[in-house]
Parts: sequence; structure tokens; C-alpha cells
Amino acid sequence: MMFNAVFDGYYNAITGTAEFFSFIGVKNFTSLLKNSHEDDIVEIKNAFETISEDKNAYLSIRLKNYEGLFECFFVELRLIIDGDIDKKRVNADFYTADELMCSLSKRDLIVKEYRTLLDILGEIYFEYSLTFKTIRFYWINKNQNIDIYNGNFSDWKEYMF
Repeated sequence: MMFNAVFDGYYNAITGTAEFFSFIGVKNFTSLLKNSHEDDIVEIKNAFETISEDKNAYLSIRLKNYEGLFECFFVELRLIIDGDIDKKRVNADFYTADELMCSLSKRDLIVKEYRTLLDILGEIYFEYSLTFKTIRFYWINKNQNIDIYNGNFSDWKEYMF
């Protein structure tokens, strides 16, 4: 995440990280709409209106920096407090394209690592418990399961490496 800010129902920043105000410029910032590109204003308003407690909003906007130049950001909006326009609070996380690509590359490497480990096993089934962080490998022979490994995922991963 490049920076974070919390906005009210009028699109004004209530609070933000130091990076947010450094990017915008403390004296320049009046509202999200006034610091966004005019073509993005409708999208921002729609996102603020459609956001709910169980549904985040995602948008791509151009935001003016302290020098008056526009930079592109991917923004994730989460509703903090619902209510009328005076009480509404929205949390916004701003990401640059470089940060998103870096994050995706890291996740891609993790997926490749796990695929490599699981490909070693061949035609074996597995189950993973998110709650207990355990993994079970087994064969199915007619109507019975034959366990190969049933234990802690980190132990198995270390053993395989």
C-alpha cells in the first residue's frame, strides 16, 4: 500500500498517513473530488454511494500530487461507519501499479513453489485445514483412504525441501 486515508461523506479527508499528505500536500488538499481528475469524479461518487459493510468498492483514479501533476492509483474503499452523509466514514487504501505488480509477483512465486512441491507427489489427493494449518496426503484404493502424511504443513514443507 502506498498510503491510506479516511474520508467522510463529503469526500473530505478526516485522517491519513503521512505519505498521503506528503503526496497531496497538506495545504493543497480540500477534498478527494477536487484533487481527482474530472473524468474520474463520477466513478468516485458511484463507489462511495454503492459501498456497504459487506461489499468493498474498487476503482482506478488519477490523483493530483502536490505539484499539480496527476498519478494513477488503484483504490480499495471499505465502509467504516454507515449512516447519513454527516456520519459516513470510508477507509481508502491507495496502491500504485508497481506495488500491485510486485505483490502479484510475490504471490505467483509462492503458488509456483507449492505447485512444485505438490507435483512431486503424483496422483495423490490432499486436504488442507486453514484452521489447524495441517495437511493430509492420501491415496484412494477402492473404498478406503490410505494416509501418506497427516500433520503440520510447515513440517511437511521443511521435510520436502
